[in-house]
This record gives sequence, C-alpha cells and structure tokens, in this order.
Amino acid sequence: MGDLLINLPTNIKKVLENINFNIVDSELKSPFYFATYSEVKMRGWDTAHLNLKANLENLIQILNKDKSILNKEKKIQILNSEIAKLTNIEEFYTEHFYNEHKIKYIRVVKKLTKVKQPLNHFNFSELVKANGGSLKNNDIKKTNAYVKEYIRIYRRVNPKYLLRHPISELYQYFNGELKKVYENNNIRKYSLDKGHNFLRRKCLMESKGLMPNLRFTPFSYISVPEHFTGNESEIRIFLGNYFGGLAGNVGVKIYKRTGSKFEHEAYFDQ
Repeated sequence: MGDLLINLPTNIKKVLENINFNIVDSELKSPFYFATYSEVKMRGWDTAHLNLKANLENLIQILNKDKSILNKEKKIQILNSEIAKLTNIEEFYTEHFYNEHKIKYIRVVKKLTKVKQPLNHFNFSELVKANGGSLKNNDIKKTNAYVKEYIRIYRRVNPKYLLRHPISELYQYFNGELKKVYENNNIRKYSLDKGHNFLRRKCLMESKGLMPNLRFTPFSYISVPEHFTGNESEIRIFLGNYFGGLAGNVGVKIYKRTGSKFEHEAYFDQ
C-alpha cells in the first residue's frame, strides 16, 4: 500500500485493503476524494418489501380516480406489468433490484409526485377538456387532490428513500496534501446528503480553481462504508470520475465475501 493510503483514516484504509484497492500517489494529477458513508433506515424500511405489491395496487386505484393525469393507461399498464414480475422482493434493497425497476415503477411514481406543478406536466388543452371546457385557478388547485397520496406511496416503494447512505466525511488529496473538506455532524438530520449527487456537487465545489490552467478541474472519488467491521457479507462502494462539467462516469461496485476475502461481483452504472 502506497504512502497516500497509509495516511488515510483507519476506517477508510481498512475497507480499501479488503477490496485490494491501490493507487499510485505520483500518478495522481487531479484531485482525488475519499469519503465514508453511513446507513440511515427510515420508518417502515423493514416491511416495505412485503407491502410493495399492495402499495402499487393502491396506486393504480388512485390513478383510476384521478382525471387529471395524462397517459394514465400507459402508467397503469407499466404498474400492472411490474406487479406481475415482482418475484424478487427479498432483494428490495440491492443495487440489482433498484437498477431493474428504476426506469419502470419507480420512475412512474416519482413523476406523479410532481403534479403540484400541473401546467409543467400536463397538456393544457387536455386539462381544459377534463375540466369541462374551462380552467380557473381553483381548477388548477383541484388537480393536486391526490399528490399527497402519490408522495406517500413513493416514499414507501423507493428503496433509495427508505435506506439512505448519507456521506459522513470527505477527504481531498491533491498535490501531496490530504485534508478533510466535509464532515456530517448529524447523520439522521442530514441524511439527504447522500450518494453520487452530493459527492459530485461537493467535490466540484472543492476542486474549483485547483488547476487554473484548465477550464474545468477533473476529479475522482471513492466512498466506503464508515462502520466497516470486516464481518460483513458484502461491501458497497460508490465510485465517480468527472472530467468536464456533468460529463463523467459514476457507479456502484459490489464486493461479495468468499471465504475470508472479498471479491468483486458486480458494477452498476448510476
């Protein structure tokens, strides 16, 4: 293990050793960030997978009553198809499950939570037609009648909402210097400071101006579990590499225990 990894905090170093992660200090030309994440379980997380089908069936009943939603039949068709295929509910919190369903039922429910802005999400002429040929301010407010139900269901069927991975600490390494640039002092309160979105924003901000000869300072990061003991059955690693504004690659690597070692099992683009 190189000098850089030796100087990292013990909890980060322990994970990197177990996944055989190595990095050559002299080859780092742009900022590299090391982060730790915690795990926050929201209310109902332990039964969400058991209630998944029932919640999606309830959503279909609400959609059937909501006259303001366009392409409702298509949405219901997607939901019915998903309900019929939900045979792997025990994998609800796995990256495999999320990636399989994120552009299907999760996307449908997420879009429904945004009906508080009806004119941005509905065809105006169709909305007028649904309201008997006229549309007043009061009619616009009426289109929000079910939005609270949509939000409630979304929070019960989205595994990323129920089991969160907020960033705990973030260290920047650049030009031979390792320094802490972020610490989350209230994990549960700031549990939305999570995953790739937070890391991209924070690393982008911390990297600005570090390489003044470039219009955009490229950066990379790796995030590991904060409370790793070595007895886990798997390790989930967040990885990111940005080389121009929003251009980059982000994903999650899963390492599974095989005997006394952890071996790479899968990678999921995010």
